[in-house]
Amino acid sequence: MTSNLRCLVVDDSALSRKLVRTALESIPGVEVVGIARDGVDAIERCKEYQADFVTMDLEMPRMNGIDAVRALKEQHPHTKVIMVSSLTSAGANITYQALHAGAFDFVTKPLATNLDDGIRTLSMQLADKIASLRESTKVHVPATKIAPTATHVNEPRVSTKSLRSVSVRALCLGISTGGPVALNTVIPSLPASLSFPIFLVQHMPPVFTKSLADQLDRNSKVTVVEAADGMMARDGWVYIAPGGKQMKVDFNMGGLQIKITDDAPESNAKPSVDYLFRHLAPIVRDRLVAAVLTGMGADGTVGCREIKKHGGQIITQDAASCVVYGMPRSVAEAGLTDAVFPLSEIGTAIAKLSQESLQPCR
Repeated sequence: MTSNLRCLVVDDSALSRKLVRTALESIPGVEVVGIARDGVDAIERCKEYQADFVTMDLEMPRMNGIDAVRALKEQHPHTKVIMVSSLTSAGANITYQALHAGAFDFVTKPLATNLDDGIRTLSMQLADKIASLRESTKVHVPATKIAPTATHVNEPRVSTKSLRSVSVRALCLGISTGGPVALNTVIPSLPASLSFPIFLVQHMPPVFTKSLADQLDRNSKVTVVEAADGMMARDGWVYIAPGGKQMKVDFNMGGLQIKITDDAPESNAKPSVDYLFRHLAPIVRDRLVAAVLTGMGADGTVGCREIKKHGGQIITQDAASCVVYGMPRSVAEAGLTDAVFPLSEIGTAIAKLSQESLQPCR
């Protein structure tokens, strides 16, 4: 029987505390053990209540959410933090900083004017993050080691030499839980001379994908943008699917053109990795490489099947370096993976593909 996760609700607003607490109490397997009114209070009460995770507001007196995340990471490293963010550009930027400071994930404050609707919306968001949190605690292995018996997956231990030498036309990348921090390792390591575009789906709501693109662009040699409908893809550019929309790519005038649609969610996601991958597969065919990184669930597996059917190749992140080994696990268990790398080596692997793509096809 799975034990309850003990949660501390941290917010300086009594109304917000009530909203979050009520939403949490509707989720099976969660026990709200206490409340805190700011970051200082949260640090003291975390020890007192032995909380497994906290929900944390961003703007609070005495100690804000970002500083509280840093302090909790140092003093209570096993306590995970889920940020509760406003759906604004400023909220997105601060949330991004909190994730880098060590927050596990975030939810957005509901815009509903009706309290019951707001609680229902927040409860669904929190339930997804808590499921990811549970999944992340199932396997504890050092980032430098692999434990196949713990993950129940026989990961192929291969390098870029196992990838077929081909002139790469495009790379598509899917990622979810743990994505912003992982991407800040991968994307800034890419060279400005990258010889193909990257199309990227990160599970995020509107506004946050723009903030993610801006932050990565500031830290990277490649150009990173939130994709817009009609953009012609350029080599050395990274295009992030906008939150709440779907992204696909078509050929137009000899180049790759981005199409942003309002099509339905796939794999319960919008943007969806499967949607991007399966539309790209017949367009780029055997010159397409896909990468599936940390994330909960199986989004990307259906798309990877299409990519393999059209001759493309698949890279997945290893279990040990994932925050949640869900999406890469699903691809690996389906037998679709061509190469597996720890997070620290994925940028190098992509850069090597770029170097090889400059060579004649063999």
